[in-house]
Amino acid sequence: MAETEHGRIIAQAAKAILRPIGFRRKGLSRVWFSDEGFWVNIVEFQSSAWARGCYLNSGIEWPWDPSIVYDRLADFIEFDTIERFAFLTIEMAEQGAAAAQRNRSRFKTIPQAVDALIADLESEAPPWHVSRTDAGILAGLIGRLEIAETYLRSATEFGMD
Repeated sequence: MAETEHGRIIAQAAKAILRPIGFRRKGLSRVWFSDEGFWVNIVEFQSSAWARGCYLNSGIEWPWDPSIVYDRLADFIEFDTIERFAFLTIEMAEQGAAAAQRNRSRFKTIPQAVDALIADLESEAPPWHVSRTDAGILAGLIGRLEIAETYLRSATEFGMD
C-alpha cells in the first residue's frame, strides 16, 4: 500500500527527531522503536479511523509480554494543510523524544526499573498501565526474591496486573 501524504509528513518528522536518538521505524508503520536491552522504547503516531491525522503515544514493551503499554501524549491533530501538519508533527515528535528520554532515565538498569515500578505501584494513584507482574519479574531477575514473590503473588491472587 502506498504511503499517504500525511503519512510521509509524519515519517519525515519522526525520522528527523527520533532517528538521531536511536529510534527505527517499524516497516512502513507509524511506530518507531528503540531496543533498550531489556525493554523496548516506543513512540507511536496513532492513526484514526475517522480522519486523516494522528495522536501521539509513548510506550514500553517488556520481552515477556507482547502487549505494549501506552501513554497518550498528545490529542489528535488533523491533517488540513501541509505546512500546519508538518509543524505540528515536528512538535509531536519532539514530545515523543522527550518521553522516550524520560523512560530511558527511569529504566536505565533493571534495579532502577524495579524501583521505578514499585514507586509507581505504591503511589497514592498508581498509573493504570503499571503492572505488578512486570515489577515482580524484574525483581526476580536481580535476585530481589521477596519483592518478586509479593508482586507476582498479588498479580495472580487478585487478577490485578
